[in-house]
Amino acid sequence: MVIDVLCAYLRMPYTPRPDAPSEQPGQPVPPSASPTTVIDLSWLRSTEPDDVQREKQQAAREEHRRRVLEFASFREVRHTIIRIIGNHLRENTRWRGKDYDFTGAVFDGGHLVGAHFTGGRVPFNGAVFSGGTVDLSAASGACPGGLLEAMERGEQGVVGLPEHWRPANDENGQQEDPSASPDASDR
Repeated sequence: MVIDVLCAYLRMPYTPRPDAPSEQPGQPVPPSASPTTVIDLSWLRSTEPDDVQREKQQAAREEHRRRVLEFASFREVRHTIIRIIGNHLRENTRWRGKDYDFTGAVFDGGHLVGAHFTGGRVPFNGAVFSGGTVDLSAASGACPGGLLEAMERGEQGVVGLPEHWRPANDENGQQEDPSASPDASDR
């Protein structure tokens, strides 16, 4: 049950670090946009006095600071969870051989060096790798299902893999996916 709760936290919606507000004097900062955010651009036509614009800029900077601190808090918890899972998978503990559902999780860093994946399902289907390095080097066992596809969709060079998980070229020069083998950890 603990593993399921930790993985569920990693699958919760998570957005990257908020962008810094504009520092150009006299230009108010619009709110951060998301796919569903409606942005009020009426400030572009603003005839407000400078002191009102400065107050709005200050408020935007304070809101940005609040969002950055909130992000840092969530990121710290997420990285701690990944570290705890990695620690338990490096040692011969009862956590080995269990299911770890990383479906759709966002990874912006994490230390899973030397983790041993065997026996349980470990799907990374739909996972996103964005930002910081996720280090799986020296991991053993079967390559988790969906991991290589998630890496292809994410930022390049942010996931460290052990050599035996890297796709090999077949006789036609096509890459073979090690997670597609019958002994892959998500089967």
